[in-house]
Amino acid sequence: MLTRFLILLMLFSCSMKKKRQEEIKKSNIVNVNTKEIYSYDTNLFNILIDYKISNDHFVFIRKSDSFEANVSTTIQLFDIAKDSIIMQESWKDVIVEKEYNDTRSGSKMFEFSKEVSLSEGDYNIKINLQDLDNNNR
Repeated sequence: MLTRFLILLMLFSCSMKKKRQEEIKKSNIVNVNTKEIYSYDTNLFNILIDYKISNDHFVFIRKSDSFEANVSTTIQLFDIAKDSIIMQESWKDVIVEKEYNDTRSGSKMFEFSKEVSLSEGDYNIKINLQDLDNNNR
């Protein structure tokens, strides 16, 4: 009887651990969407790139009345046919949250949108987000 109880307890604890791992995976949200609109006036595709990442990916530093994370973003567009980078932009942002819980949130998002115009072709998009406050880069 004791053996059965121990086996059931082990199975239950393993299933709880698996459920917790699934919750962690759900909170690690990174979302990239693109939308293409063809412009007949310029014969170009206007591409809208939307990027979202949850706050729990960043290290926030406590300030006097808020928490801040410093982020550097680089976006590259690579023309596959020409085997070259056709656009690269970098910028820095500061994410500010009033409450500590919002810094660990899987639902609060840092997001940006970028619009570019491209001729017809095949391209790769590379987005690099670097947490400047994290020593484990």
